[in-house]
Amino acid sequence: GSAEEYREYLRNNKLNSDLKTYLSDYLSANAKNSSYPKKYLKILKSQVRANDEYYYEYTNNLYVQMQGSPKFTTFYDYIGMGARKYEKKLSTDAKALMASNMLCQYIFETEGLSVTDEQYKKLIETLYGEEIVDYEGARTIVEYNYGKPRIMQMALQDSVLEYLMGNVTVQE
Repeated sequence: GSAEEYREYLRNNKLNSDLKTYLSDYLSANAKNSSYPKKYLKILKSQVRANDEYYYEYTNNLYVQMQGSPKFTTFYDYIGMGARKYEKKLSTDAKALMASNMLCQYIFETEGLSVTDEQYKKLIETLYGEEIVDYEGARTIVEYNYGKPRIMQMALQDSVLEYLMGNVTVQE
């Protein structure tokens, strides 16, 4: 392949990446629900909280490694708000996530989409975060860490985004 073919490949990859990000952000920003099932909302709030806590610990560990001490004294210091305000934000974030998930589920079912074994395997590899020597072992670890329902939700969303990317008209 020539240098020009490679440049074209990079341009197309960037466009696809940007388009996927745009569509994902658009679904999140524009999905609205008239009601929110309480049990599902509770699960999503715990996922959002766990994600926030993970990044708090990750950030502090980086500071300990680089400078010898953590940057943040408490989780709320890291978040930049008190417990009450955080709980309100957590609820808002979880509702937005739920609306986006439910919209993706609707598109997935309405359009008769599916998640292939190959798509699932690719997601496991992405979530594992390093080269996989033993796929079954890696899959077990990822499914334990994330939970199979959450991984399937991610795979479903990827399938919907791929479908939308193939059915959208990009105007310059």
